[in-house]
Amino acid sequence: MHAPPFDREELRRAQAGDAEALGRFFDRHFDRIFSVVQRLVGSADAAQDITQDIFLKVRRHIGRLDIEHDPAPWLFTVAVNVCRDHRRSAWWRLSQRGMRLDLDHEEKGLSSDAPSPEQELVAAEDERRVQAAVLRLPLDLRLSVILHDFEGIPHEQIAQIVGIGHAAARKRHSRALRALADLLEEGATS
Repeated sequence: MHAPPFDREELRRAQAGDAEALGRFFDRHFDRIFSVVQRLVGSADAAQDITQDIFLKVRRHIGRLDIEHDPAPWLFTVAVNVCRDHRRSAWWRLSQRGMRLDLDHEEKGLSSDAPSPEQELVAAEDERRVQAAVLRLPLDLRLSVILHDFEGIPHEQIAQIVGIGHAAARKRHSRALRALADLLEEGATS
C-alpha cells in the first residue's frame, strides 16, 4: 500500500474545523492505519475499535500538526501508541485466548485468470502461517515487519515513528526477519 498524496490545503481546512475536510482526511488515511492495526492485533473486530480510537485522538489533536510536513508518520506514531496501550489492557490479555489469526479477505470473482482452488488454498495457508508467525514476534519486531514489509514505509520514517535511530531501525528489521524466518521454519517442521 502506498501513501496517499499529502494535501496541505485540505489539512489546513481540517485544522480550521471544516468537518468535510476532516472526513476526507480520515478517508484518505483510514485504510492504511486500519491495516497496520489489524496486523498488530490480529483481529479485524479489535482493529475497528482501535482505529476508531486513533481517529478520535487525531480529531482532538489535529491542530498540532505542522502543515508543512506529511501527517502520515504522526498518524502511524499515534496508531503504534494506541496499540501499545491496548496490549497493556486487561481486555487484550483476555482476548488472546480466542484470537483469530486469519485476515478477512474480499470475495474474488470468477475469471479465467483466477487461481485454481488448490492455489487459493496454498496461498491462504501461507498467509495464515505468516500472519500467525508475525503475531508471535515481540511487538517491536512485529511493528518493524508490518510497517516496512506490509506498508512499504522506509526505515527512516519507521525510526521517527517508534522513536529510535535510523541504524537501530534497520538492525531491528534484520532481527525481525531472522526471527520471522525461524518461526516459519519451526512451524514447517512441527
